[in-house]
Amino acid sequence: MRLPLPKITLVLASGLALPLLVYTAFQFAQRDRTESLLRSIYDRELQSVLFSVNQHCWDVYNSWLSELVARVSAAEDLRGQLTAASLVGYFRGKDAVTAVAIADSSAAEFVSLSRDHRTPVPIQALREGLRGQWEEVEKSFRQSEKGYSRPLALPAADSSNQLTWLVAPVRLTGAPPYLVALLLDQWHFANDVVGRKLNSIATNEFLFSVRNRRTGRILFETEEVEETRFERAEPLWILPDVEVRVKLRGTTLEDVARASTRRNLLYLAAVDFLLLLASAFLVRNVLQETRLAQMKTDFVANVSHELRTPLSLIRMYAEMLEMGRVRSEEKKKHYFRTIMNESARLTQLINNILDFARLEAGRKQYRFQPLSLNEVVLETMEMFRYHLEQQGFRVEIDLDECLPPIVGDRAAVMQALVNLLDNARKFSPRERWIGLRTGSRDGEAFISVSDRGIGIPPSEQDRIFEKFYRVGSSLPHDTKGSGLGLTIVKHIVEDHRGRVEVQSTPGKGSTFVLFFPIATAGDADGQDPRGRR
Repeated sequence: MRLPLPKITLVLASGLALPLLVYTAFQFAQRDRTESLLRSIYDRELQSVLFSVNQHCWDVYNSWLSELVARVSAAEDLRGQLTAASLVGYFRGKDAVTAVAIADSSAAEFVSLSRDHRTPVPIQALREGLRGQWEEVEKSFRQSEKGYSRPLALPAADSSNQLTWLVAPVRLTGAPPYLVALLLDQWHFANDVVGRKLNSIATNEFLFSVRNRRTGRILFETEEVEETRFERAEPLWILPDVEVRVKLRGTTLEDVARASTRRNLLYLAAVDFLLLLASAFLVRNVLQETRLAQMKTDFVANVSHELRTPLSLIRMYAEMLEMGRVRSEEKKKHYFRTIMNESARLTQLINNILDFARLEAGRKQYRFQPLSLNEVVLETMEMFRYHLEQQGFRVEIDLDECLPPIVGDRAAVMQALVNLLDNARKFSPRERWIGLRTGSRDGEAFISVSDRGIGIPPSEQDRIFEKFYRVGSSLPHDTKGSGLGLTIVKHIVEDHRGRVEVQSTPGKGSTFVLFFPIATAGDADGQDPRGRR
């Protein structure tokens, strides 16, 4: 039954083009909201990074303070033994701590010690700072009674403006309250404490900078940058004069939001345009496509689940080429390449299933004869090279020119080698390299196949030769295959009285080595290695 052309056009326009056009218009209307959402997401991420840095600095300061309080509480004499015995050695591993000072609750008497024991401690600046903010000191004492204490930051008034006193009240059971002060060097603190934390969380996406807010001096930065527009800046909790700034590398939040929105809208516009062109093409061919789709559906319904995908693709592309509806040479090459790849996969799948059944039943027939493994490698690569090169693989071959022959079945050994090459191809998603090598040792000749793919965990290397077993990670389960390849490889090699070894490191690749007994003088007539003709 033929539908009228106007009705077909209306169905296509209302069912395909109109919803997408409406969605495109909606996206244009929502672009400001989308940009705001993206900025909010990035802003929260930047804020969480700055919070993590502040929390780390707070933890480091508390550990330094706790150690100092422990030394003070262990001292018997606040004025004498405390300086001589309790504070010596405290500065080890704390380059940012220049000096320490202990005072009674009225800040009238001080015990202090500098890092090198010789440099004068700026006690006067500490006295004046405490006197000027005594209300804050008293407030800190009251808060310490409730178990909360935040250090009071006082500038040391040095020439470089980078020394800061951090004063905290301490209350110990059975002892009068007192004040503990750490003199911090902002530059050392920014590099040794803040900088290490930033380097541990820095990625290729963010840039960090630490600076003095009053002087503008840069104390630390992950790398030198000319642009100074930072999206977020947060003062350190314990050093309010020091701030940590963070920005996106090479751009800003606004630029990211606008670019993302613009890109999405361009994609939608391009899809709209292509859809309109496709609709015009479908108007002329919808009836023929319906008939072909029905034919394909009937055909797919009669094949097994394992063969359905390759057969349907081969049939569809072949018929489109035969009918001359493909004008682009590039598209023709794509169709031909797909047909070839799916045919090879289908052939290999069928061969593996049939050979597996024969091997399991012990009915596999071999034609044993003197065989050169070098010739097997070259002949297999001649057949498999185009398939690998089309997928961007680089193959390195290293053949032992003095390799002695073995006794084996040429087709079976080639099949084992093809299965290993196919595995190396499927499980090397990033670095597309395969290495083939032949050699001999201890009376055995070998072929090794190496890749730089996903690798195999040590706990699973003993099980990969089991039938239908797949390594327990996401990529192998997403990769096409029957799970019989390595089982067949092991069967073939063992039928040749050989063995298989595997060396693999997850994330770095795998090497499979097939060992075969070297032919002796009595094997020259093609004697079966298993003891039968």
